[in-house]
Amino acid sequence: MNKMNLYHGSVDKYASNEIIGPFVKNRCSERIKKPNGSLSGDDILESCRPRTKFSRIDSVFALDRPEYCYEYIRADSKYLLEESSPLINIYEVVMDSSTACPMALVNLIKDGENHYLINEYWEPRLTWNFLEYLAPTMQIVRRLDEPNIIEICEARTKYNLDIKQGKKLMETITTETRK
Repeated sequence: MNKMNLYHGSVDKYASNEIIGPFVKNRCSERIKKPNGSLSGDDILESCRPRTKFSRIDSVFALDRPEYCYEYIRADSKYLLEESSPLINIYEVVMDSSTACPMALVNLIKDGENHYLINEYWEPRLTWNFLEYLAPTMQIVRRLDEPNIIEICEARTKYNLDIKQGKKLMETITTETRK
């Protein structure tokens, strides 16, 4: 197995050496049908997942940069509403093996089923800044200090570049399929 040192952000507190996972359903997976009866982005991704890849629905998540974790948690207001003023905890973690996928595509896929984006999510061919690493479990190594504001701003910029690249990919594919 290839052990990888990665990073995990959470409003939860963990101890060094604690094992996180496996989950039946993680807190990020909102398996809710849309009002029109269509599937959620997670269900769409799961239905197209190659058997060799870990599921998003029952995995733990990590990123390859601490500031990416911080920016993800900071930007996701549903976590910040759970407590009056939650502390964002950033941890160094170890995963035995993982599936790496471009995180920015998740929200684009949730906006509509697009098989090209789904294929790019599970088998990335382009270069992406924000890769989310999925695995059944991870082990906490240690809690880290909060990243500095410059690193956080750079993380936001890189995520936005990934969103832009994903939208461009969607537009390119849409244009090509119309021909």
